[in-house]
Amino acid sequence: MKSSFSLLELAVNSWKTRTKLAPKIGKGKYVLAEYEKIKRITMPLGDEHLLYITTEPEADHSRIIERVMTLKL
Repeated sequence: MKSSFSLLELAVNSWKTRTKLAPKIGKGKYVLAEYEKIKRITMPLGDEHLLYITTEPEADHSRIIERVMTLKL
């Protein structure tokens, strides 16, 4: 299994790719990856930062995403 740092690097690089595609597909809001043992949510925080959330598979990801989107940055 990859180290946490490698997974973070992968998330950042994937987000950079999505940002390059934004003029064609729109600005990214979040990415959800669901696995057997975890859910992973990646969301932008402004233009310079990403929020990387790992939860239990049973977590209500819709509620988490909705709450994060209401944060004042």
